[in-house]
Amino acid sequence: MAKKPVIAIVFHEKINDYYGDALEQLGGIPIYLQPGKEAFLSPWIDGVMLTGGGDPMASLFGEAKITESAVPDVRRDLFEIQVVRHCVEKNIPLLGICRGMQMINIALGGDIHQDITRCYGSSLEHRQQGNYHIPSHRIRIVEKSHLHRLWNRNSLMVNSCHHQCVRRLGKGLVASAYADDGVIEALEGQGIMAVQYHPERMYPRLEESLLFEDLIKRAKGLL
Repeated sequence: MAKKPVIAIVFHEKINDYYGDALEQLGGIPIYLQPGKEAFLSPWIDGVMLTGGGDPMASLFGEAKITESAVPDVRRDLFEIQVVRHCVEKNIPLLGICRGMQMINIALGGDIHQDITRCYGSSLEHRQQGNYHIPSHRIRIVEKSHLHRLWNRNSLMVNSCHHQCVRRLGKGLVASAYADDGVIEALEGQGIMAVQYHPERMYPRLEESLLFEDLIKRAKGLL
Protein backbone atom coordinates (compact mmCIF):
# COMPACT_ATOMS: atom_id res chain seq x y z
CA MET A 1 0.00 0.00 0.00
CA ALA A 2 1.41 3.40 -1.00
CA LYS A 3 2.44 5.72 1.81
CA LYS A 4 0.06 8.60 2.43
CA PRO A 5 1.77 11.99 2.15
CA VAL A 6 2.01 14.19 5.23
CA ILE A 7 0.76 17.72 4.53
CA ALA A 8 1.61 20.48 7.01
CA ILE A 9 -1.14 23.09 7.34
CA VAL A 10 0.30 26.37 8.62
CA PHE A 11 -1.97 28.46 10.85
CA HIS A 12 -1.88 30.56 14.01
CA GLU A 13 -4.45 30.75 16.80
CA LYS A 14 -7.48 29.22 15.12
CA ILE A 15 -8.37 27.31 11.99
CA ASN A 16 -11.47 25.67 10.60
CA ASP A 17 -11.64 21.95 9.85
CA TYR A 18 -12.30 22.37 6.13
CA TYR A 19 -8.62 22.33 5.14
CA GLY A 20 -7.68 19.14 6.95
CA ASP A 21 -10.94 17.36 6.17
CA ALA A 22 -10.45 17.81 2.43
CA LEU A 23 -6.86 16.56 2.52
CA GLU A 24 -7.72 13.57 4.68
CA GLN A 25 -10.67 12.55 2.52
CA LEU A 26 -8.48 12.69 -0.59
CA GLY A 27 -5.68 10.55 0.82
CA GLY A 28 -3.37 12.90 2.69
CA ILE A 29 -2.37 13.06 6.35
CA PRO A 30 -2.82 16.64 7.62
CA ILE A 31 -0.81 17.98 10.52
CA TYR A 32 -1.05 21.52 11.92
CA LEU A 33 1.89 23.88 12.38
CA GLN A 34 1.88 27.11 14.36
CA PRO A 35 4.51 29.86 14.45
CA GLY A 36 7.50 28.82 16.51
CA LYS A 37 7.14 25.13 15.73
CA GLU A 38 10.15 24.01 13.72
CA ALA A 39 8.56 20.73 12.58
CA PHE A 40 8.33 22.06 9.03
CA LEU A 41 12.06 21.36 8.81
CA SER A 42 11.40 17.64 9.34
CA PRO A 43 12.12 15.38 6.36
CA TRP A 44 8.86 13.45 6.86
CA ILE A 45 6.75 16.42 5.76
CA ASP A 46 5.85 15.92 2.10
CA GLY A 47 3.87 19.09 1.34
CA VAL A 48 2.75 22.38 2.89
CA MET A 49 -0.46 24.39 2.77
CA LEU A 50 -0.61 28.08 3.73
CA THR A 51 -4.11 29.08 4.81
CA GLY A 52 -6.23 32.22 4.91
CA GLY A 53 -6.10 34.85 7.63
CA GLY A 54 -5.34 38.49 8.31
CA ASP A 55 -3.43 41.07 6.29
CA PRO A 56 0.35 40.63 5.88
CA MET A 57 2.47 43.39 7.38
CA ALA A 58 3.30 46.04 4.81
CA SER A 59 6.91 46.41 5.95
CA LEU A 60 7.63 43.00 4.41
CA PHE A 61 7.43 44.65 1.00
CA GLY A 62 8.74 48.08 1.94
CA GLU A 63 5.53 50.01 2.58
CA ALA A 64 3.79 51.63 5.54
CA LYS A 65 0.47 50.22 6.70
CA ILE A 66 -2.57 52.05 5.30
CA THR A 67 -5.82 52.72 7.16
CA GLU A 68 -7.72 49.91 5.42
CA SER A 69 -5.18 47.25 6.44
CA ALA A 70 -5.70 45.26 9.63
CA VAL A 71 -3.11 45.11 12.41
CA PRO A 72 -0.68 42.39 11.28
CA ASP A 73 0.27 39.21 13.10
CA VAL A 74 4.03 39.74 12.96
CA ARG A 75 4.93 36.35 14.42
CA ARG A 76 2.83 34.48 11.89
CA ASP A 77 4.08 36.61 8.99
CA LEU A 78 7.75 35.99 9.75
CA PHE A 79 7.13 32.29 10.32
CA GLU A 80 5.37 31.87 6.99
CA ILE A 81 8.11 33.73 5.11
CA GLN A 82 10.56 31.23 6.58
CA VAL A 83 8.34 28.28 5.67
CA VAL A 84 7.91 29.38 2.04
CA ARG A 85 11.63 29.92 1.49
CA HIS A 86 12.44 26.59 3.11
CA CYS A 87 9.94 24.81 0.85
CA VAL A 88 11.38 26.43 -2.26
CA GLU A 89 14.93 25.57 -1.21
CA LYS A 90 14.04 21.94 -0.43
CA ASN A 91 11.55 21.54 -3.31
CA ILE A 92 8.63 20.79 -0.98
CA PRO A 93 5.27 21.23 -2.77
CA LEU A 94 3.26 24.27 -1.66
CA LEU A 95 -0.40 25.23 -1.91
CA GLY A 96 -1.38 28.77 -0.89
CA ILE A 97 -4.95 29.81 -0.15
CA CYS A 98 -6.09 33.47 0.01
CA ARG A 99 -3.60 35.10 2.43
CA GLY A 100 -1.39 32.08 1.76
CA MET A 101 -1.10 33.09 -1.89
CA GLN A 102 -0.12 36.63 -0.91
CA MET A 103 2.49 35.36 1.57
CA ILE A 104 4.08 33.09 -1.03
CA ASN A 105 4.34 36.04 -3.39
CA ILE A 106 5.82 38.32 -0.73
CA ALA A 107 8.30 35.66 0.43
CA LEU A 108 9.62 35.37 -3.12
CA GLY A 109 10.15 39.10 -3.53
CA GLY A 110 6.77 40.23 -4.83
CA ASP A 111 4.30 42.60 -3.22
CA ILE A 112 0.59 43.28 -2.85
CA HIS A 113 -1.92 46.08 -3.17
CA GLN A 114 -3.00 46.85 0.40
CA ASP A 115 -6.56 47.63 -0.69
CA ILE A 116 -8.23 46.63 -3.96
CA THR A 117 -10.61 49.58 -4.12
CA ARG A 118 -7.72 52.07 -3.99
CA CYS A 119 -6.13 50.70 -7.15
CA TYR A 120 -8.91 48.98 -9.09
CA GLY A 121 -12.01 50.87 -7.94
CA SER A 122 -13.89 47.74 -8.86
CA SER A 123 -17.57 47.08 -8.36
CA LEU A 124 -16.72 43.37 -8.38
CA GLU A 125 -17.41 41.78 -4.99
CA HIS A 126 -14.06 40.56 -3.67
CA ARG A 127 -15.17 40.56 -0.04
CA GLN A 128 -18.49 38.79 -0.11
CA GLN A 129 -20.75 38.75 2.91
CA GLY A 130 -22.32 35.55 4.13
CA ASN A 131 -22.04 31.99 2.89
CA TYR A 132 -18.60 31.18 1.46
CA HIS A 133 -19.93 27.92 0.04
CA ILE A 134 -21.62 30.07 -2.61
CA PRO A 135 -19.53 31.61 -5.44
CA SER A 136 -19.62 35.39 -5.93
CA HIS A 137 -17.58 36.13 -9.06
CA ARG A 138 -15.86 34.57 -12.06
CA ILE A 139 -12.17 33.98 -12.63
CA ARG A 140 -10.62 33.49 -16.07
CA ILE A 141 -7.93 30.82 -16.25
CA VAL A 142 -4.80 31.37 -18.31
CA GLU A 143 -4.47 28.88 -21.16
CA LYS A 144 -1.54 26.43 -20.98
CA SER A 145 -1.12 27.09 -17.26
CA HIS A 146 -0.96 24.17 -14.84
CA LEU A 147 -4.30 25.31 -13.43
CA HIS A 148 -5.86 25.22 -16.90
CA ARG A 149 -4.56 21.69 -17.47
CA LEU A 150 -5.80 20.65 -14.04
CA TRP A 151 -9.34 21.97 -14.43
CA ASN A 152 -9.63 21.77 -18.23
CA ARG A 153 -11.75 24.90 -18.36
CA ASN A 154 -11.37 28.57 -19.21
CA SER A 155 -13.31 30.09 -16.32
CA LEU A 156 -14.81 29.21 -12.94
CA MET A 157 -17.16 30.83 -10.45
CA VAL A 158 -15.50 31.15 -7.04
CA ASN A 159 -16.12 32.63 -3.61
CA SER A 160 -14.14 35.66 -2.46
CA CYS A 161 -12.99 36.96 0.93
CA HIS A 162 -10.16 39.46 0.52
CA HIS A 163 -9.52 43.19 0.18
CA GLN A 164 -5.84 42.89 -0.75
CA CYS A 165 -4.35 41.36 -3.89
CA VAL A 166 -1.08 40.47 -5.58
CA ARG A 167 0.62 43.33 -7.43
CA ARG A 168 4.21 42.62 -8.56
CA LEU A 169 4.95 38.91 -8.95
CA GLY A 170 7.65 37.22 -6.91
CA LYS A 171 10.62 35.39 -8.43
CA GLY A 172 9.64 32.34 -10.46
CA LEU A 173 5.89 32.99 -10.21
CA VAL A 174 3.38 33.51 -13.00
CA ALA A 175 -0.29 34.45 -12.84
CA SER A 176 -2.62 31.62 -13.87
CA ALA A 177 -6.04 33.23 -13.31
CA TYR A 178 -7.58 36.71 -13.22
CA ALA A 179 -10.88 38.20 -12.11
CA ASP A 180 -12.80 40.21 -14.70
CA ASP A 181 -11.46 43.44 -13.17
CA GLY A 182 -7.84 42.33 -13.60
CA VAL A 183 -7.13 41.19 -10.04
CA ILE A 184 -4.74 38.21 -10.00
CA GLU A 185 -6.66 35.20 -8.67
CA ALA A 186 -4.09 32.39 -8.98
CA LEU A 187 -0.31 31.94 -9.09
CA GLU A 188 1.96 29.07 -9.91
CA GLY A 189 5.64 28.26 -10.08
CA GLN A 190 8.02 25.35 -9.66
CA GLY A 191 6.40 23.24 -6.94
CA ILE A 192 3.91 26.03 -6.15
CA MET A 193 0.18 26.45 -6.69
CA ALA A 194 -1.81 29.26 -5.08
CA VAL A 195 -5.34 30.62 -5.36
CA GLN A 196 -6.88 33.80 -3.96
CA TYR A 197 -10.28 32.27 -3.19
CA HIS A 198 -11.17 29.69 -0.51
CA PRO A 199 -11.42 26.25 -2.17
CA GLU A 200 -11.83 24.47 1.16
CA ARG A 201 -15.23 26.15 1.52
CA MET A 202 -16.39 24.94 -1.92
CA TYR A 203 -15.04 21.39 -1.61
CA PRO A 204 -16.14 18.71 -2.63
CA ARG A 205 -16.91 20.42 -5.92
CA LEU A 206 -14.87 18.82 -8.73
CA GLU A 207 -12.43 21.69 -9.23
CA GLU A 208 -11.59 21.97 -5.54
CA SER A 209 -11.15 18.20 -5.28
CA LEU A 210 -8.72 18.35 -8.19
CA LEU A 211 -6.82 21.24 -6.58
CA PHE A 212 -6.29 19.40 -3.29
CA GLU A 213 -5.54 16.14 -5.11
CA ASP A 214 -2.89 18.02 -7.08
CA LEU A 215 -1.07 18.93 -3.86
CA ILE A 216 -1.30 15.34 -2.64
CA LYS A 217 0.05 13.97 -5.93
CA ARG A 218 2.89 16.49 -5.94
CA ALA A 219 3.69 15.56 -2.34
CA LYS A 220 3.85 11.89 -3.38
CA GLY A 221 6.19 12.76 -6.24
CA LEU A 222 3.67 11.77 -8.90
CA LEU A 223 3.79 15.11 -10.78
